[in-house]
Amino acid sequence: MAELKIGKLDSDVLQRIVINKIRYRRPEVKTRAGIGEDCAVIDYGEYECVVSTDPITADVKNIGRLAIHISCNDVASNGIEPLGITLAVMLPVGTTESDVQTIMTQAGTA
Repeated sequence: MAELKIGKLDSDVLQRIVINKIRYRRPEVKTRAGIGEDCAVIDYGEYECVVSTDPITADVKNIGRLAIHISCNDVASNGIEPLGITLAVMLPVGTTESDVQTIMTQAGTA
């Protein structure tokens, strides 16, 4: 098998070895994992919950702010007001505690 490049999986690899391998599907999950699908929709009976985690992999100046805006955009694009955040930030080798503090300060401000 070929060695994977650094970063996100290519769409064909993601579909073939991850998404196609998901066998257990609960009926409450109305929107599932898929290429280009950034949110899951879960039916809780009286209401539905839209959730999203979008890993931020770029080494950018305002990564904390970007992480918040991308996650909120994913949920808002489904017509839902974001209520909470789950952050997934992929940190490069050499990241310091100060870097993480800066990211969280930016996220808190956003």
